[in-house]
Amino acid sequence: MSIVVRQIGSQEIVLYTKGADSSIMPVLVPCSHNSPEGILREQTQQQLDRYAREGLRILVMAKRTLNSADYTDWWARHQEIEMSLENRERRLRDSFAKLESNLTLLGATGIEDRLQDGVPETIASLLSAGISVWVLTGDKPETAINIAYSAKLFTQQMELIRLTARSRDAAETAINFYLTDMENDKTTSTLGYGQSLRKKQRALVVDGKTLTFILDPKSKLILPFLRLSKRCASVLCCRSTPLQKAYLVKVVKEELNLRTLAIGDGANDVSMIQMADVGVGISGQEGMQAVMAADFTLPRFRYLERLLLAHGYWCYDRLSRMILYFFYKNAAFVFLIFWYQLYCGFSGQVMMDQMYLMLYNLIFTSLPPLAIGVYDKRVAEDLLLKNPYLYKNGRLGVAYRPHDFWLILLDALYQSLVIFFVALCAYAESDVGIWEFGTTITASCLFANLVHCAIEIRSWTVLHVLSIVLSLGSFYLFAIVYDSVCMNCFGVRSSYWVIFVCFASAVHWLVIMLSTVVAVLPRLLLTTVRISLCPDDSTKVILQSKRERSRGEALLVTWSRSTSASSIYRITDYGSKNQIITTIT
Repeated sequence: MSIVVRQIGSQEIVLYTKGADSSIMPVLVPCSHNSPEGILREQTQQQLDRYAREGLRILVMAKRTLNSADYTDWWARHQEIEMSLENRERRLRDSFAKLESNLTLLGATGIEDRLQDGVPETIASLLSAGISVWVLTGDKPETAINIAYSAKLFTQQMELIRLTARSRDAAETAINFYLTDMENDKTTSTLGYGQSLRKKQRALVVDGKTLTFILDPKSKLILPFLRLSKRCASVLCCRSTPLQKAYLVKVVKEELNLRTLAIGDGANDVSMIQMADVGVGISGQEGMQAVMAADFTLPRFRYLERLLLAHGYWCYDRLSRMILYFFYKNAAFVFLIFWYQLYCGFSGQVMMDQMYLMLYNLIFTSLPPLAIGVYDKRVAEDLLLKNPYLYKNGRLGVAYRPHDFWLILLDALYQSLVIFFVALCAYAESDVGIWEFGTTITASCLFANLVHCAIEIRSWTVLHVLSIVLSLGSFYLFAIVYDSVCMNCFGVRSSYWVIFVCFASAVHWLVIMLSTVVAVLPRLLLTTVRISLCPDDSTKVILQSKRERSRGEALLVTWSRSTSASSIYRITDYGSKNQIITTIT
């Protein structure tokens, strides 16, 4: 809503324009239906209905002529209200409403608000990924519904449920009626949020007036409304104000215990973006307010598909495997110290040098988990965009479940047992020193951790290789320097020259090789069996892509009738939206 005041002579003319998200309703001058003003209003209403059916953005304009005394009196009271603190918002609303009365209608405009390129495809992909999509808009219901159809939020096969109540009791009756109808429908079987097994899916349309009754905490209609929305494939809220948008995000997030993402491009979307768990702002023609308030910024709506389906999948998968790897390597290292306590009477003595204890997690094994958590890509981007349903890996929390934590601890327990007792048996009946024994165990644990990391890596790059090489190099470089120059550093006994004794010992290297193989072999076998016998959806997609490439489905053969010559082309990024064809022969 905007008000423009212009002075013409001794009069003030107030031009009022009604925007889609305005919460202040104007009051026109009363008139009869047969008067010129009444005829103009009827014609304008017909034009508005036609514009709305065509999906145009509507702007209604009205005016009011004020004399200088009336305007000065209103402006003085309005400035006083702006300076007050008691009931400021309500009094401001009443002040504007008083000015916006007795308006004379000027007319209306309809502007084509075209969707950006890729919006229908993006929304279709999000729905295929199992993401529930709600559209909260200030447009008229007719305009919003047409946009929903063009954006593929609604389909012609959907049954539209419209909530247009004008009282709290009417809203409750309508919600309970549709809930009862759905419960009595035996073909409905709710699977999850926004998904149902019906021959004909439902779409819910709610207007702003009905939302006012529903979102009122005293009405107790929020939970029934959410139950109704869960059984609908899509939800469209029309004529909603910025505060209603934010409150809807809040109740969905808190009552349904869901993760929410809000995306908008205007100042009226700021409160909604800030309320959501993740806020995305689109930089466009409506200012930078949404961008300034958002967590992520996109130049176009279609990039939301890559942000969620590709980067969202990678982020969850990387963090899940990185956290599990952190638990594993720390537990395995600590268990080694525990097993030694069985042979030293739980005196607290350790068989490793103090510097190894401090630097093992800080330097020696710090890079591999970072390589997994930052650069690893389990599934290629083109496969993720081609198969949106793979997003359920993160949406349903498949990669990190409670039992995965206990399984990784059991694996760490087993590997620590193998590393410690293989070294113990190898050095039995020998005069090996405590520092040589501890250095051998430390090196064995480091090798086992790095081989374990290599099994977890899904996309090898130079950075992954460097992380492993630098981890090994940092350990041996530090050991060589430290054992060469430090005989009694920091006031404690050190492992002077021990690393060179280990280099010359065949037992040291045999223990490292045997303990590493025996420790990591069960995980390698289980991973191989799981992938071969019961692969998950991501693995199936990867294997299917490899089979297609091996069968030559990424090759294109052409033959010219005039020259009787044939050519073979290879398609790069087969199956993606950005295929590149290169000539082979």
